[in-house]
Amino acid sequence: MAQETSDMNEPVLHPAPAEGFGAALKRAREAQGISIGDMAARSRLSVQQVRALESERTAELPEPVYVRAFIRGVASVLGLEPDPLVADYTARYGAASVGVLPDHDPAKETVVRASGRRTGLKAAVVAIAAVLVCAAGWYAWSSMSDGAETQPAAETPVVDAPESVEAAPAPEQAAADQTAQEKTAAEQAAAEKTAAEKAAAEKAAAEKAAAEKAAAEKARAQSQAAATGERRVTLSTSGACWVQILLPNGRSFFAKEMAEGGSETLNVPVGARVTVGNASVMTLTVDGRPYELTKSTRNGICRFVVK
Repeated sequence: MAQETSDMNEPVLHPAPAEGFGAALKRAREAQGISIGDMAARSRLSVQQVRALESERTAELPEPVYVRAFIRGVASVLGLEPDPLVADYTARYGAASVGVLPDHDPAKETVVRASGRRTGLKAAVVAIAAVLVCAAGWYAWSSMSDGAETQPAAETPVVDAPESVEAAPAPEQAAADQTAQEKTAAEQAAAEKTAAEKAAAEKAAAEKAAAEKAAAEKARAQSQAAATGERRVTLSTSGACWVQILLPNGRSFFAKEMAEGGSETLNVPVGARVTVGNASVMTLTVDGRPYELTKSTRNGICRFVVK
């Protein structure tokens, strides 16, 4: 009975996997044909966190308590036993360091104090320095007082008055000059206004021509896509996500992990199956018309067929 109690009190040791926990998770995911984006959606992690977990880049991951929860969540999705993987992470990365307690009473430590002799010597040096500063100030003040008594008064310079004063311009000349300046300013303002109106007209004409050209190209692309059984699909993202498009025969047409601010325009055949991971950050248009992704989204993944 004692032997059984001893066995029950011993900690349960989980054997570490033959490979690291990250490599084991990656191998199981790839064996099941699950993409990183799909794994991020299923485990409710970001794509960056799944990559860091599989590559064991612990510097890009949070505190160990959260990493262990990440490992358990991903292992649950893959149908793996999480305990050996968590044990491998804890053994290599998750060990917490603890402080070392002192082996003696700090109150009994020896306190070193300065001697009274050294304190008296410092006070004497300070007093001597103060006396020297006072003596230097008194000497400087005395020298300035003696120089002020012996220095003769400065002579006041005599400024000669100008021989003649220029005559002020006549009122008629001043009025004529002002009229000429006003006329020049008016002509310059009129020229600037004409140039601004011309530039605005040229800009408006260029914008109109560009808009007409874009509309014509869009109409031509739509008609061409309709004739060939294709739809012009534009993908724009405001965050990280992934997109996969399969042709009606099951072959891959497009697959890409898109970063924030990314944009792609594709001519997608009718009947193609589109899958978008993290669909909340995706904006999609079909032949220039917005497509509402929320009606086909479940658990953050949108699936629909191009019609």
